[in-house]
Amino acid sequence: MLIRADASAEIGSGHVMRCLTLADALRSNHYDVHFYCSKLPGNLIESIEAQGYKVFKGGGLVAGDQTSGFWDDECIVNPLMVDYEWLIADHYQLDVRFESKMRKKCRFVAVIDDLCNRVHAADIVVDQGIDADLSSYRALVSPACRLLLGPKFALLRREFSEFACQAPKHLAKKILVNFGGADPHGSTLQVLQALSGRAQFEPVVVAGWANPDWDKIHQICIAENWRAYRSVSNMAELMSGMDLAIGAVGGSTWERCAVGLPAICIAVAENQLGLARSLESHGVIELLGEAAQVTERKILDALEGLAPDLLRREKMVQRGRALVDGQGVRRVLDEMRRIEINGATDARMG
Repeated sequence: MLIRADASAEIGSGHVMRCLTLADALRSNHYDVHFYCSKLPGNLIESIEAQGYKVFKGGGLVAGDQTSGFWDDECIVNPLMVDYEWLIADHYQLDVRFESKMRKKCRFVAVIDDLCNRVHAADIVVDQGIDADLSSYRALVSPACRLLLGPKFALLRREFSEFACQAPKHLAKKILVNFGGADPHGSTLQVLQALSGRAQFEPVVVAGWANPDWDKIHQICIAENWRAYRSVSNMAELMSGMDLAIGAVGGSTWERCAVGLPAICIAVAENQLGLARSLESHGVIELLGEAAQVTERKILDALEGLAPDLLRREKMVQRGRALVDGQGVRRVLDEMRRIEINGATDARMG
């Protein structure tokens, strides 16, 4: 298996983290997994290697080709010394051109996507979005491509189906604050400043390694006697002890749904806004809007409104768990095995 995904201070860590989840499951099923990652500022290459995976390292987009998002095959195909059964691509700048080139080295192609905005030469497309639409994707893939759409295919580690929050209490006191690996808009710091001096709340902060505000976050937490962590390996267990969360609308959305943790969300990237609005319309989250428009007053008003609202939080828990059961990885692996057994499909368009 070859996984193509990137992390950076700008991109965030979500693509790599969900690919690591899939990689761990593949490895436990006796697949050999390698990664190919660009050496972007804030990358997670060392972290991937620390978990025992070989990583091929590239420089990034080909000069002069940043608008098309195409990666020259010489950057990745030629250095590969072996052929692979699967390419798994999780990258918004990759499309049918890259995937077609990679078929020189890979028998099958799986794409993890959230945007539904480009053509693919794939055997599988996984889109865990709540509004992922079969008819929209059919114009972008071959008839033979298997479309795995919706939150039931969310790529979560096994522990998110093993831990669960307690039934909501009348007043939510323990607040998980987590905005992913990068937090480019400083939302973590903004939330803590909004809660400073508010004794009715006990924030617990998880900040990613790429968070540029860590020193300030740490200082505030020491002064307020709040807990703060710089990334954790037991997120499911930590979530299960919380009453409410405030965070971004990325992969952690599905984690919170699976363990039954109600959430107030801020869209920290433009491509999160559509998903966020859909989740709010389904009663799964409360959306404050895009990060640039969110104020400390708005954050505090939302927390003070939702924290005592037992009925509303119970409904958020029920609706979230109805969407996500934590079995998405198993479903994806099952489909990959079916394709391996049945043999190659014609994944070309046209």
